[in-house]
Amino acid sequence: MSGEPVLQPFKKWTDEFKAKVKDSRITYIKALKQAILSAAKTPKVFVSLSGIGFYKDDLHKEYTENDQCEPYNFLSELTKEWEEAAKLPDNSSTRSVIVRTGNNMDFVYHWYTIVKDLSVEKS
Repeated sequence: MSGEPVLQPFKKWTDEFKAKVKDSRITYIKALKQAILSAAKTPKVFVSLSGIGFYKDDLHKEYTENDQCEPYNFLSELTKEWEEAAKLPDNSSTRSVIVRTGNNMDFVYHWYTIVKDLSVEKS
């Protein structure tokens, strides 16, 4: 996980802060992707953590990973751009996994229990 924390209750969401949040995620994920693409020995799996800001708030809709992002605010735009930056080419030998999480600190501490089984060969 990387990036400027967005859950800072006393931080004003100025254009400067939003640029810092965006840059701290997009620049880092692009660097990781480039490292994978140029590596002599590529990893089996590239796991990128994203956010549920991808989905528009709707108490009556059940979303799946097949739903498209329809940006409606800063976080949804950021999430869409972040995931696009993380996507590996279809011909990559590295399996790409994007996990969308909420603000659940238990997940942060135990993320390995979720992703440990993702190291299977890409089919």
